[in-house]
Amino acid sequence: MERPAKSKKPQLFEREQNILRNAKKSLVSEGVDVDIVKGQLSEIIGDYEDLLDQSKLITKVSDRLQKKIIKATTAVEEKNAELQQTIDALTKAKVGRKAATMTLGIAIGLFLVGEGFIEPQIDKWVAGTDLAQYRFDNVNFVGLGLKAGLALLIRPIEKIVQKRMMNKAMKEKSLAPTVDK
Repeated sequence: MERPAKSKKPQLFEREQNILRNAKKSLVSEGVDVDIVKGQLSEIIGDYEDLLDQSKLITKVSDRLQKKIIKATTAVEEKNAELQQTIDALTKAKVGRKAATMTLGIAIGLFLVGEGFIEPQIDKWVAGTDLAQYRFDNVNFVGLGLKAGLALLIRPIEKIVQKRMMNKAMKEKSLAPTVDK
């Protein structure tokens, strides 16, 4: 079974190149009739007008596509910036939650240490000093003052923990591999 021969695919501007080639041959030929030269010139002018019109159209289409690409690129960059802000906000919220949880753990630990170890020591110390007169129905104001001081330190501790965790998260983010544009 024989395959049909493939037709030759026309080259870009092949027709125009043939017209130009023929016109050049006519220029160098001697004894060419003026009417033949005028006919070829007329054909070249017509083709030139067609090419010029096509070039204008292609340029207009290209300009429109360029504007669309610029607009789309700008929109993508804006969405990327918006997405980055959202990621940063989520990172901050996540770090804030972790910091609050860690601070709560620290506060509970401090409370237990205070109740189990420090409070009995304060009670012994207060009992042997003139501060014993400030006890009221087994309420130790020195111990309460210490606990109040610890309670007031919870928020600054949380801020410190949050700041350190945020710095760590930002450092990890900056070390993460980036995708080139």
